[in-house]
Amino acid sequence: MKKITLFAAMAAVVLGANAQYETAPGTQEVLDKGAESAATFDVLIGADETINMIKNAGRKVNDYRVDDVSRHWYIWNNTGIGHEGTGPGVDGNDSYLGFEVANGAGWSGAGLTIDYDANDATKPGADLSHVNQSSHFHFAFKSDVAPESSALVLLDGGGKTLGKIAVGQKAFDDNGTKYTLVAKPDEGGDWQGVDIPFSDFSKLYSASAFEASAHWTGNAVSVLCGGVNGQDLQLDAVYIYTPKASGVEGISSDNYDFVVTNHTVNASGAKAINLYNMAGQLVKSAQGSTLSLSNVAAGAYVAKAGNSATKVLVK
Repeated sequence: MKKITLFAAMAAVVLGANAQYETAPGTQEVLDKGAESAATFDVLIGADETINMIKNAGRKVNDYRVDDVSRHWYIWNNTGIGHEGTGPGVDGNDSYLGFEVANGAGWSGAGLTIDYDANDATKPGADLSHVNQSSHFHFAFKSDVAPESSALVLLDGGGKTLGKIAVGQKAFDDNGTKYTLVAKPDEGGDWQGVDIPFSDFSKLYSASAFEASAHWTGNAVSVLCGGVNGQDLQLDAVYIYTPKASGVEGISSDNYDFVVTNHTVNASGAKAINLYNMAGQLVKSAQGSTLSLSNVAAGAYVAKAGNSATKVLVK
């Protein structure tokens, strides 16, 4: 029997790890976490079945779906077609929101905009004053004709953006700016769920910022699907959920989430990062939460910070 060292076993686990934010797409799985983890839901896109499921579980629901008064789904520069998809959604519903690239503009985009006007009671904005770093952003997606990569821009308003992320087969390239890939499509073409804690967005998007407000306004969810006519992205069960307030604050552990770019390895909050080759030999180390990959030869490595590790490919 071939002997496997502890380091090799760790490397094997790291090499197989992928998309930690992928989850079951349905709302029942979120509700099963309990009210301590999911007490208030701010629903942005979803069917009545999703709303009713949350209410029947005794949780608070704020409905910020399109109403064509203060909340609109805009297609940018006529670059696509918005439609109500048909077929099974994630919560027993038979419709959901779809966006299809059209008109050959070479790019495409659409978004859910929430308006606020202090002098117009019909435009109150969204009360997100309770949202905090313990909140989660949840959505489900699928495609009939999948782009290689689609981007989602989340809670973009007041000069602050919570996150810019990608779903598909690779990171989304926005004119040279790469959006971190957080999930791949379900291999069978079914719905894929994504669930990201607000506290993790700074690891996925370096400029992440969000300010809680009782009258939040801006683009709550925007999508970019490339420029190939007919490609599409369908969304369901898009909401923020926030746990009950806890009296326990400031608890930390020696576990970190990594963000690897072409030039650096980042582990937010880490005191040090070590880089090993696949033989377990230390190649490079850095104090703090960022390790530079400059002068590192092409190949496969494992980065380790505290009790956490991740695969690193240097090209």
